[in-house]
Amino acid sequence: MVDMAMSPEEMKNNSPILVADVSNQPIYPYGLSIRLTHAELEKLNVDYSDWSVGDHFHLEAMAKITSIRESETEGGKDCCVELQIVALKGHDEEHEFDEEEDGDDEDGY
Repeated sequence: MVDMAMSPEEMKNNSPILVADVSNQPIYPYGLSIRLTHAELEKLNVDYSDWSVGDHFHLEAMAKITSIRESETEGGKDCCVELQIVALKGHDEEHEFDEEEDGDDEDGY
């Protein structure tokens, strides 16, 4: 897996306002954030009653490509691919290690 955290330089470049101190800025790009409500967590059959902020939750996702844009400017080439998550699977870290010991889970992952 690849950590998608931005470097301090990327945080400065992606900020809507110029900031000298990036220590209080989010370290992950806005578009990488998703929100799951009680209804979605129920669909995933997840017991989140003992979760705390800072805990980790393992997600596997299937996404549909909804847009591909490529452009070239004076600053160079750029590409943006938009994805719509269409299916999710998730489990907390404790159960992730149980599945690894047992081999592949039921979906073959």
